[in-house]
This record gives sequence, structure tokens and C-alpha cells, in this order.
Amino acid sequence: MKKLYLSLALALGLAGATPAAAQTQELVVTNQGTEATSLEQLSELAANETPVMLFNSGRQKFMENHPMTDGSHKLLVGYEFEANAMGNKSFLWKLESAGENQYRLISLEDNKYFCMYPSGGKYPTTTVTAEAPEDSVDVYTVTEGETENTFLFSSSLNEGQYINGNGMDGGPNNATIVGWGSAGGNSLIKVYVPTTTSKTMYTVTFNLTFFDGTTDNNIAEDETLADLVPEAVAETMQTSVLAAVGDTVDAPSFTNNTVRSLTVNGQAITDTTCFELTEAMVAGGSYTVDAAYSSNPRITFHMTQDLSMFSDVAAGDYLFSNGLEEMETSQRVATGDSITGPTQEHFTLLTTIKEVATQSKTIEVSYRPWRSIYYDCITVLDNGSENVFVSSAEMYVDIDSLVTAPDAGSLYTFNAEATNSSGLNVDADGNPLNIPFTVTANNINTGFYLTFYYDMVDPVKTTEVGDDAIVPEDAIWYIVRLRGTKVLTATTNDSGNLICDASATIDDNALWCFSKNEDGTYFLYNKANQGLVLCDVDGTTPQLVSPTGAEQGFEILNITTGYGLRVMGTDAVWNDFQGLGQLAYWNDPSAVNDPGSTITFEEYVASRYTFLDGRAALNAVNCINGYTEDQVAEIRELIETGDTGYEADVTDLVADLIATPSEELIQHNPANGYAIVTAAPAYVQKDNVQYALYIEGDTILSWREFNKYDKNFYFELGDIQHLVSMSGEADSTVCSLRSIATGKYVDASTWTFLQPLGTADEFNDTTMLFHLDPAGEETNEDGEVTLAAVPAGFYIDRLWYDAGDTTKAIVRCTMSMHGGTVSNNASATSGHIVSYNTHGADYANVFRFWDGGPIETVGIGSVTNDENAADAQKNAVIYDLSGRRVQKAVKGIYIQNGKKVYVK
Repeated sequence: MKKLYLSLALALGLAGATPAAAQTQELVVTNQGTEATSLEQLSELAANETPVMLFNSGRQKFMENHPMTDGSHKLLVGYEFEANAMGNKSFLWKLESAGENQYRLISLEDNKYFCMYPSGGKYPTTTVTAEAPEDSVDVYTVTEGETENTFLFSSSLNEGQYINGNGMDGGPNNATIVGWGSAGGNSLIKVYVPTTTSKTMYTVTFNLTFFDGTTDNNIAEDETLADLVPEAVAETMQTSVLAAVGDTVDAPSFTNNTVRSLTVNGQAITDTTCFELTEAMVAGGSYTVDAAYSSNPRITFHMTQDLSMFSDVAAGDYLFSNGLEEMETSQRVATGDSITGPTQEHFTLLTTIKEVATQSKTIEVSYRPWRSIYYDCITVLDNGSENVFVSSAEMYVDIDSLVTAPDAGSLYTFNAEATNSSGLNVDADGNPLNIPFTVTANNINTGFYLTFYYDMVDPVKTTEVGDDAIVPEDAIWYIVRLRGTKVLTATTNDSGNLICDASATIDDNALWCFSKNEDGTYFLYNKANQGLVLCDVDGTTPQLVSPTGAEQGFEILNITTGYGLRVMGTDAVWNDFQGLGQLAYWNDPSAVNDPGSTITFEEYVASRYTFLDGRAALNAVNCINGYTEDQVAEIRELIETGDTGYEADVTDLVADLIATPSEELIQHNPANGYAIVTAAPAYVQKDNVQYALYIEGDTILSWREFNKYDKNFYFELGDIQHLVSMSGEADSTVCSLRSIATGKYVDASTWTFLQPLGTADEFNDTTMLFHLDPAGEETNEDGEVTLAAVPAGFYIDRLWYDAGDTTKAIVRCTMSMHGGTVSNNASATSGHIVSYNTHGADYANVFRFWDGGPIETVGIGSVTNDENAADAQKNAVIYDLSGRRVQKAVKGIYIQNGKKVYVK
């Protein structure tokens, strides 16, 4: 049986009114039918006015004129088509001929045309009725698509726009049908010729009565409660739906109401909120049900203030949110639920309510107001002066609450000794108030003032720099980033602004050191520009200038998720202004809340940013298509000297290494297990830590720091096939990935954009084969290198074909450590493997296959060789892995002296 939901009634325009006819015929799709195979067949379908269904080949969903709960419609490719379901005519369309291979599309859901208006061509609607003038209706030119039995629908009102579909991100209601300017992929549409039938639909009318809570008080007849009747049915006290014999009919649902009973002639027809429609019920052509509801009681709270603990209270000192000293507010409480008084900001509820909601009523509740007090936060500068970095801030305190120092962010730590010895904080009688203290009825009053002292914590290590701005050799250098990604460089644009660039090379031009001035401000110095200081000169923009002694430094402050730099005594804050990659001031109080003002400081560690080519080569040691230790010995030796003068030599050696013949590279060994380690340059540089794929909780493919002694990091590469790759190269590889720890296969059956991969027990060659695409050099049309080759690097793609047919279009899903760029996920050290298909140096979707040795021994910890095991047999007891003692270790893994040993 199929449930009939109230949304269907709304879609049919029946809510709150009885249909004119008691019976009607509803068109229902019983089967999606067969694919149309030619343009000629489409012409015949139009001539015969045959209903069709339109299948988005890329999204693998049928296009639908979906009825929404508010009675409107939305064009979607997000919902599954269900055969024989009432209401599925929303998937039906009719082709209306408008010329050779040209058609208008009519939705059989609401008898309206599909239309891309020029004013919003990318967002089609069906707001034009079938009776509309022809020149106001969109015509679609249909051409054959690139794959079998697919078609392209090109708009006449919006030239170059094809009917297309969005993905499921955010749910099916976001999978909208759109116009798109390119053919193929999600613009490919199959036309199905479905089978349909007509079902007799009967009108089921509900006579509605609403009672107050558990009482028998009809709220429609009580003038104090009549406004609680649902607005949609307040006039008629009826609503109707259409249903077929055999359908399950749900009682209409209304917010703040629950069904009490469904009766006919005083007899209950069900003990639930639904019933099955039978032929006997509709023998007279329709059916009427009396539906009774319990309406959630309306509890009105009369709110007053208890000021008995206060003295010298003046009118207007304490006001509720309505601006008055008394207030009434109401809320609906579910019948039978406990009643609790409403919360009011900066007030404490004093009245205890011990009852449940049974009927609407008024309850008296009393509140105690909190006191409003003010405070300053101060830090003492090196020159002895005080910097008030928070002034006259407001806080609210209740009696018996503990007053502590406000959290001033990571730049400041509270100094209790300096605060309590200042003598500035005294109670109403002049007695010292040491922080922290408890509020009493008498020690502080509204308007009271507190002062807190803090010590400033430098977020950077400073360097002493002389007046000549020559930076000493032992300076501590930093990479300064705005927006968390854009590196501040000493390069200027045509306007003289310093450039902030996320892809900047980390060299002397991008390194800065800090010196601290007596007034608490900072100067910055650039490693490539000795003798210049970055400071404020005339309030226009931060500038690198020769020092004269008149320069103004910058104060550091907390901003959003990082820090900020500001000209002291002003609102002029450093900012990546308008996101244009140029350093400027934003002279406005709101600048401190802008992500473009957020600055992060990374202490420069040379090993992260030097010998990058060489480090990538070292990362490829012991990997498939990678190198042996002997092949990289000279590169390793030069890197370990730490002398950056060898960088060019290392780069040349790597270039020679990349040219190594394939037969001299490390080959795949089917008897071995492999860890899949990241080859993304940013992660190879990241503290020299390796990250690898990991089976999390037996079911999810994740990544984290690689531990070669953990079996969950190892996979068997099986079911290997050598195919022509997606880009046409020969000898590409397809394989399965089986977890050695769990025995399960990595499974892409539900894998979509930005979604994680799972695992499954049983292998199949449809969803468990992955394409290993070598990360070779990529160039543009001019032959310029756009993406450098990654030694021993592979993209791991799912071979996902339209309808499982390998002759049709391929949709690529690429394994990635996260969605988006590495720079936008800079703090990530673990996560789920998701699909993100953009290739590039700043995307973490390039991997290497690190050889962990025989499948039997990967990840088992410290394993001795068979000679050692044989010698140890003379002196130690041997156990097998089940804990049984054995006389002699033959081939396999054993426990000896508390360690695992492997005997060949």
C-alpha cells in the first residue's frame, strides 16, 4: 500500500476546501519504460502527445516538477522515481512540437511549460500556463548527445544554455534543474517512454475540531482561544485529500496539535492517526471523517520583578526586553509536558512551577534582575605607561555569581597580583575587592566599575634590531599570512602596496622578523631588504622605508581566528583589502571582525621550504614507480648538509632521476602489502611527517599520520587490469584495494563529491576497482608546464561509467584528503578520504604506494629474521599466534620472548 501524504492535497490545491467533484482520475506511472533512441522517435512522441520522462544522465535521476509542502513547485533532479506511487506524475512531461527537432516541454504535474526566462535563464521554472502565447514560451532545440541514446536540450530564450542538473549537496531540494553553458556530463538527457495508468481518486473530507489541551473546550467556540485554530482551516473547519482504494490516508497534521480520534458517526475507525481506504467507505462516491485534535495549551506568563534584595532602586533601573518593569509573554506547551518559565536575558527566574500543561492559563512568575557593571582591561608597556585595550566594557552579574577576569584572548594573561594590589577595586563600603570575588546583595551596585590588569604575551619571538634596520644573523624569521593563506611579500604592485599571494615562493622576499618598541608596538623587517623597516609613515598604507626615527609601529591585537596589526590609537588595521591580494589599511571599527584583517604567523623552518624537489624524491623511496636508496643517495647527502647552496644541484639530480627508465624503478610486488602515503607537496613538507590512508572503525577510509607498525595502514592491490586510461594513454592500471587488517575492500558504491568512501566484505568489479593515474607533467596549449610531475605519484580515481557501460561517458571521482585546497585546510592532520576532482599542487589528492613487505608481516611490529629466530629457539619457548606452545618454528609468524618473529 502507498501512503497518501497531505502534501499531495496541498499540491492539488485542496487544503481547506472541498473539491467540486467527489471522484477524479489520477495519472500514475507504472514503469519507467524504454529509452527513446532517435530524433525521429521524439518527433513521433510529440505528434502522438505521448507522455515522456526525462532522465539526467550525469546525475542519474529523473527530472521532476516537484510539489513542495507549501503548494508551490520546484524543478529538481534530487528525488528517486517510484513506480506505481500516487503523485508520480510530477515526473511526466509532454513534448509539444515547435519545428524540426524543436519542442516545448509541458509538465503534466501542473500543465505548465518549462521555461528559461532571459532574466533568470540559469534557473528554469514552470510558471507559464499551457494557454500562454507562443512567443512567451521557451523552445528547446534537441540534438543527439555524445553517448548512446542521450540528447541535449538547448534553450531558445537563452542561447547556449542547456538543460542541466545540480548535485545533491545539501539534500534533494538543492538538486535543482539549471541552465548550463556546456554540453555533455550533466547536460545529457535520456528520454524514456513510460507506461501509465489512470486511478480513480476519491475525496476524503475531514471535519475538524480542536480542543484545548486535555479538556473538552472547543477552542473555535472560545473567543479567548479561537486564534489558536490553524489559520489554513479556520474559516471552513474542513480539509480534503484525494486517495485511491487501498491507500493509507493520514489525518491532516497541524503544528501544535495532535490527533485525538478519527470517527465516523461517532464510531472510531482507527486507533492510530491513519486508516486504509476501502471500497465500502467510498461506496457513496466520497468519504467524510470527523477528526478531533488536542491543541497544545497556551501558557501566558505574567512577569514581575522581585527587588527585595536591592536598596536605592530607582524607576527604570531594571527593565525587561519589552522596555518595561512588567511583561507578559505566551508560549505553546505540548499537552502533558512540564511547564517552565521563560528565560529572560540578565534576569534569574525565582518562581518554581510544578505542573504540566493540560489547558490554557495564565501563571504569575517573578524574576531577580542582574546588576550591570563596567570594566577596563589594562596592560603595562615596557616604558611603564598603561595601555587600556578594553575600555568601559559591560558585564552583567547576579547575586552569588563569581566575578572573574574576562578572557582577553591569546594575547593577554590575567595578572591577579597587579590587579589586586592596584587599590582600584573596592566595594560599596570602600573595602578591597580581590579578584575573583562573589557578588552579594550589598558589595556592588549597578554601574559599578572594575579594573583588570593583564600581561601581554608576544605571539612572535622578537629580534633586537638597531636603528639602522640591519637585522642580525641570528634573527628569527616568520612567514606572515593574511586570510590564513595569502603570504605577505616585499614585492609591491603599481600602487605601491605590498603584495599578498597564496602561491608566493617562500624565499627571503617572504620572510619577516619583528622587533618590539617601548610603546608595545612592533616594527617588521624583510630578509631581502636589509636597512628598511615596515612601519606606518603617513597613515596611508604600511610601507618599507629607511628609518629616520619618526616611524610609527603597529600594535598586535586579536582578530577573528588569528591576530591583527593596527596603527596605535587609530582604527587603521592591516587588511587584504577587497580580497585583491594587496596590503592596505581598513580604517573602520568593523575591520577587526573581517577575515581579511586576520593575520597568522608561522615561524620559518628551513626544512619545510628548501630542497622541495629533493624531499619529494626521498618521499618516493620504496614506492611503486619510485626509487631505491642507492638511486637517491647523492640527493640525500646534499640535503642533509643543510646548505641551501646545493638546491640547484639537487633539482638537477631530481630531473635526472625522473628520467630513470621505468624498468629500473621499483615495481609492484603482488605478494606485498602497501601503505598509500600522500605525495601532495604541502604534506610532504609538513614537519617531515608522512600521512597515509587508514581504515577507521572497520568501515571508513580515512587518513592520519603514518605508523608503519599499524596494519590498518596497509592494502593489497588486487584484481589488477591494464587498460587504456581515461585520458587515452595505454598501460594504465585498474585495481582493487583490500584492507589487510580487516579483509574488506574499499567500496565506492555510494561515493559522490565530497563524500567519504566505505568498505565492504564481498568484492565486485563495478564499485571496487580504482584507476591509478600517474601524476605526470601537465602543460597548456602553449606548452607551458601547468603542473609538475610528481615522482611515483598517482591519482586514485573511481572508474564510474554512465549506466555501468564502459563505452559511455566517464564521471571521475578522485580520492582526496579533503575538499578544496591544502591552504584552506592548513591545520588538518587527519580526516576522511573524500572525492575532490581538481588536480594541482595545492590539492591533496596525489598518493604513493609504499612497499611494506610481505602481506603476512606488514604492520606487525618488530619482526626478527628467520636466522635470529632459529638461534633463539635454542633458548626461548615459542608460541603460535593463538597462544599454543610449539616445538619448532616452521614457516610463518610466531611469538618468542614477547615479540613477533617471522620464519621464512
